[in-house]
Order: sequence, then structure tokens, then C-alpha cells
Amino acid sequence: LPLDTPPREVAHVLEKKHFVFLFAPLYHPSFKHIMPIRKELGIRTIFNFLGPLVNPTRPRYRLIGVPTLEVLPLIAGALAHIGGSTSAVVYGAGGYDELTPIGPAHVVLVRGNTMEPLVIDPAQYGFAPCTPEDLVISGPKEGEAVLRQLLAGKGAQAMRDMVALNVGLSLFLLTSAPLAECMEKAKRAVAEGVGGEVLHA
Repeated sequence: LPLDTPPREVAHVLEKKHFVFLFAPLYHPSFKHIMPIRKELGIRTIFNFLGPLVNPTRPRYRLIGVPTLEVLPLIAGALAHIGGSTSAVVYGAGGYDELTPIGPAHVVLVRGNTMEPLVIDPAQYGFAPCTPEDLVISGPKEGEAVLRQLLAGKGAQAMRDMVALNVGLSLFLLTSAPLAECMEKAKRAVAEGVGGEVLHA
């Protein structure tokens, strides 16, 4: 799927494919000017965190990962200040910006202007623990191959579990169902390759 879909085509692509990537410089021209500086600096800057907060579609539901525990309340606080959405801001075990089977994740649920911190332990939902090495890939080529396997309901169990954990949390945000029920639905969807069916429909 293209990463540089022009703004005028986004609605059509989203309706047809159920997925679209919004390339920030196409919506926020100032990003284009600071991109060379960011590359030259080679470190994380405030612009790494602005992207999800200035999403031009103003989504009602968001799942946002953060790279450090210190950033978690900052991003959650910004979302609560903006209001109007139901979001989960996640710092996962192993230093990931998403839920992982490695261990418990720190999450802040944001509903409108309110924040609720919680810890999500994958073991409580029947996910076997894994090591960071179980989630490592060697580069883009292997990454693409692994992603295709996962979308088809195949691949390493730890990686399938990682997908299911994040799908489960997404379902929890979108519905009023208990988190345990959402995790079970997510496990089934990943095992059945539903993601691949939707993406290639």
C-alpha cells in the first residue's frame, strides 16, 4: 500500500481498503521543512510526538504508543486536554511502543477529558510470556515476510500474540465489551487471518 496517498484520495482509499497511511508532510507542510534537520540531528524530537496529536482526521478512537514511560502521561494529558476521543496510550514491556507478550504494559486510558492509568498483563489473558529475542527481525525484507505471515494467521506464536494483544486493546476502545472478551476475539481474528482478508479485499 502506498505511504504517500494524496489527501484528495484518502477517503476513497480508506473506503476501498479499510486502511490508509497519512503522510504528515502532505497535511502539515512545516514538517517538510524540518525533516532534513530531524535527520541531521539523528535523535528523537518533539515532532516524533506531534504526529498522532495533529492527525487531520481527528479520529474518535486512538491507540498511541510511546517510547518511554516518562512520555506516557504527557501524551495522555495532551489527548485529555484536546478531548473528544477515546484513546489508549501505551508503553509496552521490553521498551516497545505497543503491547507485547514480554510482560505487563503501562497504559493510560483517555476518555474525553478524563485519564485512567492501568497495567495490562498479557498473562492474565492467556498469553504465554516471551523474550525480546522472540520479537526480533533482521531488517525490512524479513519484516515484510513476517507481516505477510501474521496477516495470514501464521508465523511465530510470540509475534501472533503481539498482534492479538494490540487488536484486543483496539477492540476494547471501540466497544463496551470487557477487555478479556476483546482479547479472545482478537486471538480468533488473528488465527483466522482476518487482517489479510480485509487488507486484500
